Amino acid sequence: MPYKIGERIKLKREELGLSQAELAKLCGWPTASRLGNYESGSRRVSAEDATLLAEILRVTPAYLLFGESGTVIQDSFNYPILSADHLLNSEDLTEEKFKNLPSPIKAGERAFWFEVVGHSMTSPFGMKPSFPEGMMVLCDPDQKPKPGNFCLIKLKQENDISLKKLSKEDGIFWLEPLNLSSRYKPLSLNDSIEIVGKILMASWPAAYLD
Repeated sequence: MPYKIGERIKLKREELGLSQAELAKLCGWPTASRLGNYESGSRRVSAEDATLLAEILRVTPAYLLFGESGTVIQDSFNYPILSADHLLNSEDLTEEKFKNLPSPIKAGERAFWFEVVGHSMTSPFGMKPSFPEGMMVLCDPDQKPKPGNFCLIKLKQENDISLKKLSKEDGIFWLEPLNLSSRYKPLSLNDSIEIVGKILMASWPAAYLD
């Protein structure tokens, strides 16, 4: 068995059939350069990143960091796919009528997948992160987003659900789009907007539906 951390990461990544770019995306990293440095041994793996990688690669952090035997393969975690109608109409979300998708990340009991609609969170070509229409995002209502995090919001006046980046400037919280088109405007966080939950990860649905 490979004895270096980077070699263990690469081994488990290849066993799951993931490219460096795909694994980096699951980790929420904008590029695969950090992962490439980890696998080559040119960068030290932090304990936080080892924990995240272990969840996705379905191994224990101890295995990645130290190569300990008795590795426990972790199960994936399933969460329902909810639409804007489900969230706006306050349906009973505990009913077993929703289609589920797995996630390598363990989230809260109320976590759910949401399909991105529209183009407000599509970054200019080549820029990351970007959340094009059709991408799935995992939202956890039990986690409060901080400035710099992405979150789902409920627009009470428009009766709609939207994905935005939470920012703070001069003591004021803003909700920003990633699309630089003049069509999409930042929103001030006020009483007409409710934060639904923090976005933990994003992925194309094909990665789970094969």
